[in-house]
Amino acid sequence: DFNIDQAEEFFGKYGKTCYIKMRKNIEGKFKGSVFVEFVDHGDSEKLLAEKDLKYSEADAEPLVILSRKRLLQNPKIRLKSNHEMKKEKRNSVQLKKNRKMLNTRKVGFLKFLV
Repeated sequence: DFNIDQAEEFFGKYGKTCYIKMRKNIEGKFKGSVFVEFVDHGDSEKLLAEKDLKYSEADAEPLVILSRKRLLQNPKIRLKSNHEMKKEKRNSVQLKKNRKMLNTRKVGFLKFLV
């Protein structure tokens, strides 16, 4: 599984990063996309100039690398506001609490149904 240390190492080849965001699903599993900001604009240009860049030799497809401007031009993409992200996180925490409660009551609940 790809982690933040591997992301820092991979993108560090192009320059010093100041921000790396690995997108994750509600269960916390990596979704396969990363947002990266470099300290120096020229470093981001080096990465954007790469053609057919792959994370590893085993990867069949090259990485899709887009600038923020180009990403936002895609009509299918809408970045979430901080408010939306906080709301999702609260809902995720509540969902985990609900699952934990269900798991602790599971045996009693199943006995009730039988």
